Amino acid sequence: AKSWAVEDDIPLEIVGMAYAFSSGLRFMSNISLTAPQGSMIAVTRSNQVKGRSTFLKLLGQVISPTGGNLFIPSHLRVLHVSYQPVALDAGLWLNLTFGDQDASRDRVLGILQGLGMRTTLHYLAEGQDDDDRSWL
Repeated sequence: AKSWAVEDDIPLEIVGMAYAFSSGLRFMSNISLTAPQGSMIAVTRSNQVKGRSTFLKLLGQVISPTGGNLFIPSHLRVLHVSYQPVALDAGLWLNLTFGDQDASRDRVLGILQGLGMRTTLHYLAEGQDDDDRSWL
């Protein structure tokens, strides 16, 4: 007897995907892949071929393919996290706890300490965590 939902059998599928930059330069063409849910896939490159970032932006639906199909089952969440840091135009505390307004100060401080973020801990200790933007 199956112990999972039928939706769990729907794979992520890429068929003939292509991408061209707005300049018309074709960057990728005829990429195909089928990955069952729960698969771990490494995206690597050789020294001559680039494109991991663009491929991951396509998977994260930050940009759209210019050809072919990219199918991600609708019940799955795919999130692209940029390698470029982003900060809200807000205080340090709000940036550190974005999405969790009830975050425990002790927990946040413990995480910062564990990450070795001494400067950030200093700003919080000085009380520069409300609307002060000097930490940016």
